[in-house]
Amino acid sequence: MDDERLRPTRRAFLKAAGVALFSLAAGYPLVRALIREPKPIEPAATDGWALPSTPPWPPAVGRERRIRLVVTRDVVRLPGGPSFPAFRVNGRFPAPEIRATEGDRLIIDVVNRTDAPLTFHWHGVHTPPAMDGVPFVSQEPIPPGETFVYSFVAAPRGTRWYHAHVDEVRQIPLGLFGPFIIDPPAGEAEGRPEESGGRPWEAEAEAILMLHTLGPDPENNPVGALTEGSGPVGGMGGMMGGPGRMGGMGRMGGMGGGAPPNLLYLVNGLPAASFPPLRVPGGGRLRLRLINASATEPFWLEAPGAHFLVDHVDGNALPEPVPFGDLFLAPAERIDAWFVAERSGTFAIRSKIPGQEALRISVEVAKADGESIPPSDRGGGSHLPGTAESWSYWALAGGAGTALPAVDRVVPMVLSGGMMMPVWTINGEAYPRVTPTRIGEGERVRLELFNHSMVDHPMHLHGHTFWVTSIQGVPLRRPIPKDTVNVRPMERMTIDFVANNPGRWLFHCHQLVHMEQGMATLIEYRKQA
Repeated sequence: MDDERLRPTRRAFLKAAGVALFSLAAGYPLVRALIREPKPIEPAATDGWALPSTPPWPPAVGRERRIRLVVTRDVVRLPGGPSFPAFRVNGRFPAPEIRATEGDRLIIDVVNRTDAPLTFHWHGVHTPPAMDGVPFVSQEPIPPGETFVYSFVAAPRGTRWYHAHVDEVRQIPLGLFGPFIIDPPAGEAEGRPEESGGRPWEAEAEAILMLHTLGPDPENNPVGALTEGSGPVGGMGGMMGGPGRMGGMGRMGGMGGGAPPNLLYLVNGLPAASFPPLRVPGGGRLRLRLINASATEPFWLEAPGAHFLVDHVDGNALPEPVPFGDLFLAPAERIDAWFVAERSGTFAIRSKIPGQEALRISVEVAKADGESIPPSDRGGGSHLPGTAESWSYWALAGGAGTALPAVDRVVPMVLSGGMMMPVWTINGEAYPRVTPTRIGEGERVRLELFNHSMVDHPMHLHGHTFWVTSIQGVPLRRPIPKDTVNVRPMERMTIDFVANNPGRWLFHCHQLVHMEQGMATLIEYRKQA
């Protein structure tokens, strides 16, 4: 969509730059006074869609499973790369996969055998608040030598992940993260795309790919060189002509549109050059579960000669699969996609962001019965690479809707900071000195996000799934179910959720340098009378 409503004006861009200089000294009231915000869209029913109101986690209807995670410190030696002290979980770098069935009662013993306090956050899993893993909000950090027991029901189904939530800028890049896959109960569909005959696709091959980065000196600076006050993602290069235009609604690039130099690109803990090829049997299908576990970096993936059919975002099923020629993942985002090749042969999944050329994953597609794979056998119909769109939230949502769904409460949130000053704020406040947003149980809540900074912010809400309902004042035809959404410079976005998980929850930027420097706040349920 090339709509003037989605474009930042030069005046608005310069105004945001000036406002950022004042925001840290004067705080949120002055920011709001200087910025003339767009008039909010009036809530109304939209295309027959309404926010779901089901509870965030079901009762335990499956088996009880006990999992033990022992965290240690050890030297990790990367093939062809550096050696450095890092974290291992059950001897693994990064942490091992957790796989459960929706409704299982999980009891997870986390044993801290390191010299540092730590917690685990179960990203995208709807845990009770006491199990969320946020230090001094959900729990006290687990001291060295101690054990903490997490207990919750595995839900909702989909591609989730888990990671450290103490000293995140160091602990996550150094190995404290892993995939967390929640399968549907036996006999239930996962929302996979269907072929023309109505039969759900079956994957002869599935690959969980956790992408993350390390700086050239992992021991002392795991995230690598940072641009002062901004961090390595987002920026004017991405907004004013770097990867994607403003109407793309979903990309980010480094300052000047590229990645910081000398980063190490890892796939499941291995340098990309050492990662073994993915193999697809003849006539088979490959399902990818892509997880961006980088502390700071986005990834913009393509596979020349093939394309992707996306059926889940952040682990949540879409109403129908959407073909894309490339995929963009901001930090903490996940995409489930089918790798669709028009022929047999070797393909490369690679990044389109300048400076990320080292990120390449080989895919070997075997011939079926000695012949190339005809398009009619792959279930993609007319979704050929030439017609698959480039990644955007807009394409994911199917274009414009007519109006926003009705909500009970609207909460403006201005994202700002940076400009050579290492502080990032929400509504002029830097965490932990923040005023919690108080909501009532059962309310339908809309967060109106305004990014008045020069960089992207992938914003994550704990304990809930939300729906992206509008971008730049334009309602979406199909709201997008997510738990992390990338808000670009000068972008305005609404995300809606149902307040159905009472407690205190963190809302923060998942560019971890931004979070460490203050871009986080609390959403707190009011006590019932």
